[in-house]
Order: sequence, then C-alpha cells, then structure tokens
Amino acid sequence: MAVKLSEMNLAKILILILFLFSSSAHSFYTEIGANYSFQREVYGVDYESKLNENTLLTSVAFYFFSLTGLEIGYSWRKVDNLDKTVSLLNNDRYQTGYRRTLNVQNFSVGISQYFNSTKAILRPGIGAGFTRRITEDGGYTDIYDDNTDEAYRLERDTTKTTSDLIYVLASLKFRVVEGLFLSGSVRTLFSPKKYDDAQNNLRFFVGFSWLF
Repeated sequence: MAVKLSEMNLAKILILILFLFSSSAHSFYTEIGANYSFQREVYGVDYESKLNENTLLTSVAFYFFSLTGLEIGYSWRKVDNLDKTVSLLNNDRYQTGYRRTLNVQNFSVGISQYFNSTKAILRPGIGAGFTRRITEDGGYTDIYDDNTDEAYRLERDTTKTTSDLIYVLASLKFRVVEGLFLSGSVRTLFSPKKYDDAQNNLRFFVGFSWLF
C-alpha cells in the first residue's frame, strides 16, 4: 500500500536529517532576522477608499554547515480594505461601504543556502520550505435603503481556515558591521498543486539580521 507523505511530514523529515548530520559539521552559528513590509493604497473616484497592509516576518536559522542551515520562521500579516464606493444592489437598496479584514499567520520551516561566507560584504542566498497558514477573514457591509431612508450594517462572521503551502525566497544581505546585516528579499507562497501561483504572490521585504 502506497504511503502519501504530507507537506508537514516532509518538513519533520527535513529537520531530522539536518540534526543527524549536524554532528559532522565544521561550523555552527545562529542567525536571527526580522523583516517588515507596508503597503497603502488609496483608490476610488474621489479617493474615498483605502487599503492598508502590514506584514512582519521573523526567523531563526541554525547553520550546521558553513553555508547551509535550517530556518524556522513566523510571519503575521494584516490586511484592512475599506471600500466606500456606492453601488446599487436591488430595489432601491445601496451598498455604501464594505470592509474586509484579514489576519494571516504563517509558521514555516525550510532550508537556507548562501553563496558567500559570513565575512563577506554581500551574501546572496536562496531558500525553500513548507508553511502552515492560518487565516481569519472578517468584515461588514453598510447598506442604505432609499425606500425607508434607513442605513444599517451587516456584520460578517469571521471565518478561520488552515492551509499547507510551499515557500521560495531569494535574498541579498549587506554586512553593516561584524555579525549585523541589512537584508532584502523577495518571497512567494503557493500551493503544491498550483505552482503557477508562485509568480502571482511575490512579496518584497527589507530588514536586519544578527548572526552569532
């Protein structure tokens, strides 16, 4: 009987392999990183609507080999979209506002590979691994009834979903002082069954990392 491994089971195997080989490594060091991304968009005919997005990404990497290591990451992203565009629904009822809020948490584990030593001024690198995503989706809709001259709000129940994804990243780090790096990276998340989505989910980050 064939056994189908899930993404999270593969992640556990990945961690086990690295720990088994760590005893023969020639060097060991730890790197702590933090990255931040912010997006603000104002739109609409009278610029009455807005979209705010904040993303914080933290990671801890354990390098059992000189340039290769295990990276464990956590990220939090909040999206707040307030659309004040007025639109006709039906029977003289209008939508006067719509708000959607997303709270997304990602827990990830993967492999990082760099191409220069920790002493180099520039350190290009790549990484890949598995992510468990937890998403909370909520919001409301504002309605105005022209017949009754009443306005009311329809609250939407918050839904919670979980998904398993693959992440891929490319990064470039600039050494500021010994052990401290300024980092920039581009990352993507996609389902194992939808590789074409990788190019549609690119995110860019800047931050710092401390190596010790």
